[in-house]
Amino acid sequence: MFVDPDDEAAVVRLVSQPYVVEVLDALSTRPWTRQQLGRMLHVRRCRLMVALRALAAHGAVRRRDHQGSWDGDDPTSTETSSPTRARG
Repeated sequence: MFVDPDDEAAVVRLVSQPYVVEVLDALSTRPWTRQQLGRMLHVRRCRLMVALRALAAHGAVRRRDHQGSWDGDDPTSTETSSPTRARG
């Protein structure tokens, strides 16, 4: 199996960012709202959004309201999920 070193480096950079692994872990169990994630992980909104945007850019998470953009404020009630858990 061939692993592209550029892809591997991108994954390492991604998971090295604060809260990325914690967010992925939480979203592996069920969808959460931004507010729920922030409370559960004890993280400020701005730092959580940096992690969520980085994950979204890599296709690892998505908003469940089917809005593609992460540039604006999302309603607190918008759920975020991993694509593999987003069905339903």
